[in-house]
Parts: sequence; structure tokens; C-alpha cells
Amino acid sequence: CMHWVKQEYNPPMVAVQGWVECDKFVDYVYKYGEEKDVEGRTMYGGVKEGELVGGTKVYLGEQFRGLLTGIVNIDARGRVGTQELEFARQVGVEILQVEPAEPRNEY
Repeated sequence: CMHWVKQEYNPPMVAVQGWVECDKFVDYVYKYGEEKDVEGRTMYGGVKEGELVGGTKVYLGEQFRGLLTGIVNIDARGRVGTQELEFARQVGVEILQVEPAEPRNEY
């Protein structure tokens, strides 16, 4: 879906992630340092005990929000995605709602 957004509207695409590899349509990658919880598990994002963690701490953090014009929600249902959306609403970040694409193949 983000590939289609890039082709259709050509916005600058920034990936905020904890690894180097990215899709070819991404213009910039911001690689953040690994953050672990008390059990030693990598925290990729979300809100833990009221604090932003992982990639969420970067792209929804106060400093980055000064550059952010909005976020795209493509049917977030998991723990991290729902936490990010709730936080974005609380701090007034615009959320573009996008319906998920139909699967290309049926099995």
C-alpha cells in the first residue's frame, strides 16, 4: 500500500526502524538504537508504562513531531499499532485512514 502511495503522490518516504534493509520506494531510513525490556526482549515500538519505546519513541517523539505532517493507518489492529494511534490522537497528529488492499492471490 505504501508503494502505491509513493507512486501515486510521490511524498518523501521515511522509514523509522531498527535495521538497515528497507523497501526500494523508501527515500530515507532513520535507524534507531536497539531498546530492550527487563526480560531482554527487543522493543520495536509502542507505549510501555506510559512511555514511548522503540521506533515509536522516534517518530512520535516530541522532536520528530515538529517535522511530521501526519501518519498513515492501514488497518492497525495489533498492540503496537493501536497504542501508536491512541498516542497520535492524544497529541494531535493527523491520521490518514487507508483501507487495506485486497489480497493479490487467494489460496
